[in-house]
Amino acid sequence: MSLEAVVARLRAAVPDRGRALVAVDGVGASGKTTLAARLAQCLGPRPVIVLHADDFFHPSAVRHARGRDSRRS
Repeated sequence: MSLEAVVARLRAAVPDRGRALVAVDGVGASGKTTLAARLAQCLGPRPVIVLHADDFFHPSAVRHARGRDSRRS
């Protein structure tokens, strides 16, 4: 599905003053951050907040130092 098709479905599903939570999941380096930024840009002028789950676990220096073990606590 194209980005334009996803945006069209989101706009159709959420009323003009409504709210929606859109989650993007995938393996590391798969483009989640890029996709989230593009969706936010395309959904304007509606207010959009992008949250990165990694920011809630460990700082990037810790995640990168741990490599594949970064998913383990």
